[in-house]
Amino acid sequence: MLILPARLSHKAAELSTELVNTAYRLCTEASEDTLFNLSLYPSTLERSARLNQATLDYEAALLHADQAYEEELNKLYEEWQTGRERVKERLLEGIEERRRRAREEKDGEGVLNGISICDISIRMACWD
Repeated sequence: MLILPARLSHKAAELSTELVNTAYRLCTEASEDTLFNLSLYPSTLERSARLNQATLDYEAALLHADQAYEEELNKLYEEWQTGRERVKERLLEGIEERRRRAREEKDGEGVLNGISICDISIRMACWD
């Protein structure tokens, strides 16, 4: 066993007691120890900065998601309007085509192969 001089032994005992007291104080009242708080200050600043950056990143991502949603909504609305207009045009074209056919049939009732019924009756009267 190593025997230390009394003066070193006394210093070692003081240092040991101080370390035990510091350890006890840190375990029971860590938030009140200024040296401990000072040693945590850089970590605290870094953590705070990272939390702020994460909050800003989240808000930016949320804003981008909202903008993308609005753009997609506008795009879908425009496509819906375009489709609706195309359907309307096709229906109106169908109605116009039916009207045209009805008009042709109505006009064509008195015509047989380009000859009107009046012409046929006049020719028949002439033959008699």
